[in-house]
Amino acid sequence: MRAEKRIHMVGPNFKDINPIECGEEKCMPDKEEVSSLRGHYLLHYVHSGGGEYRANNQVYTIGKGQMFIIHPYEQVSYIPNPDDPWHYSWVGFEINFDIPLLQTSYVIENAQVDYLFRALNSTNKTAQSLNLFICSKVFEILSALVQSEATSISVLESIVNHAANYIRINYIYPITIEQIASYLNISRSYFISVFSRHMGVTPYKYLSEIRLTKAAELLTKHRYSVTDAAINSGYNDIYNFSKMFKKKYGASPSVYREGNGNGGL
Repeated sequence: MRAEKRIHMVGPNFKDINPIECGEEKCMPDKEEVSSLRGHYLLHYVHSGGGEYRANNQVYTIGKGQMFIIHPYEQVSYIPNPDDPWHYSWVGFEINFDIPLLQTSYVIENAQVDYLFRALNSTNKTAQSLNLFICSKVFEILSALVQSEATSISVLESIVNHAANYIRINYIYPITIEQIASYLNISRSYFISVFSRHMGVTPYKYLSEIRLTKAAELLTKHRYSVTDAAINSGYNDIYNFSKMFKKKYGASPSVYREGNGNGGL
């Protein structure tokens, strides 16, 4: 038999967060898929094992240390992995203020909230104080998630800033995306994803823009030849340099150089 503990609360209609239910379950391998449509938020935290969560027209594979979020009035379903079924805790509540992370996320990874979910189902509070206790734990959970998001953003911004600085310093050399990712000690795919999301352009595009901007400066301000401008902005292939330069500035490097040297094209 499955091990399940469930607590339903008669909500006291708190102004900010109103607890509805909480519980815990160690699912059996043959547990059927659960289809859910609720009028409140429902957070499931996975203590061990795993399963699949279907929401937002996607299938999420969930494991230990992750939480899946069921949004109000959204049809979802979830099922344990039969080879390693999940043990999860959940809490349901109504909320009357905006938390963007909660509203836009479906899966969050944060092992730090494990003890908070365990506390929800280990309480011996009386009915009179249970609602306040659950409400306080929901506040703690949400606070931990928001703080973790802020920390993650700070880390990602640091990665992007280091990468952008590395490119600005080393653009003259034949650097590659793989080299930059290695310098940051992260995978190539993760670097491209993080950089593109925060800068609005891919690392390839950013590097290209830095090189072409510098080439234009060398051609017009310092009157470099096309070959010297190309080499000193990181291009060893003059043909490729000319093609990319014309695509950006609408003129070949030589025409651009002469036009700007005579007061403009």
